[in-house]
Order: sequence, then C-alpha cells, then structure tokens
Amino acid sequence: MSAKPDFDELWRTLAPHVRAAVSRHRSRDLALGADDLVQEVRIRVWNVYTGDRNSRLKPSYYYKVVNSAIIDALRSHRGTLAHSVRAETPVGDAEENDAALIEQIGNDDHGPDALFAEHEQRARLLAAIARLPADRRRAVTLFLQGFAVPEIAEFFGCDRNRAHNLTYRGIRALKEWMSEET
Repeated sequence: MSAKPDFDELWRTLAPHVRAAVSRHRSRDLALGADDLVQEVRIRVWNVYTGDRNSRLKPSYYYKVVNSAIIDALRSHRGTLAHSVRAETPVGDAEENDAALIEQIGNDDHGPDALFAEHEQRARLLAAIARLPADRRRAVTLFLQGFAVPEIAEFFGCDRNRAHNLTYRGIRALKEWMSEET
C-alpha cells in the first residue's frame, strides 16, 4: 500500500483543478469571492485528508470532494444572496427598493434565452461526445469529470501516453465539431 501523500503535495496536485472549477462555477455567482470559495474547498479537502487514517483514498476521490465542496458552497451562498442584496439596497421608497432588488437579482445572464442557449450547447456537446469512438468517449468523459490523465490511464489499465492520446485527440475532435456547428 502506498504511503499517504503530504497534504501540501496533494493540494499542489488538486490546485489547478480547483482553480479551473472555481472559475467555471463562480462565473454564475460573482458575489462569492474566488478566494473564499477556494478556501472553503481547501478546508473540505483537509477534513477528508485528516480523516483518511489508512491512506485508502485515491486522488480521484479528492477530485470528487473538490466538486462537491464547490457545489455545497455555492448552494449555501445562494441561500443568503437575496438577503444580502436586500440589505445593500438603500432605504427609501418601497417600490424603488423592490425594483432595484429585482434588477440586481435577475440580470440578463440568467434569463430564459441564456438558459436555453446553455441547454442547447450542452445538448450539442453530448451529441458530439456520442460521436467519438468508445475509448476516446470514455477518456474524454472522465477528463471532463475532473480526472487527470494518470488516473485515466489507471482506469483503462494502459500507459499514460495512450491515455493522453485518447483524451486529447477526443478533445480536439470535440472542439472541431463544436466549432463547425456554430
């Protein structure tokens, strides 16, 4: 059984994934600071790390912890968003305050058109992934879920070069197909 990695070493491995996931998810909730979100994720990873006494958890499990920590932090923050926006609204005419509150909460980025466009893009991406050969499709799916190339290689039972080729050739094909459709 391999020795438990040092927490700083583990965090260095996870940090690029954390930064990418934070920037991806935070774009929908700009009121939550990126540093705050990274800190919450780091605390969650630390709690799981300290509870792993037998060094049984693989790095892929920590990627799942990162993703669930981001989702939990965003959910808890969204619960307080309406209250914080109302508190920031200046005291005055009640109708003006309500209008300002609606304007601050409901911006165009989250309107029906944006949601529809996001849904359409997701459907196009899933259709493009389905066009990939089976091995590339599985490698790309794992990569998009946050798995690193070494973990994909371990999953497939192959060397890192093959996992790298499957993943990045699949990503390249997706980019080409997605750009053709726009």
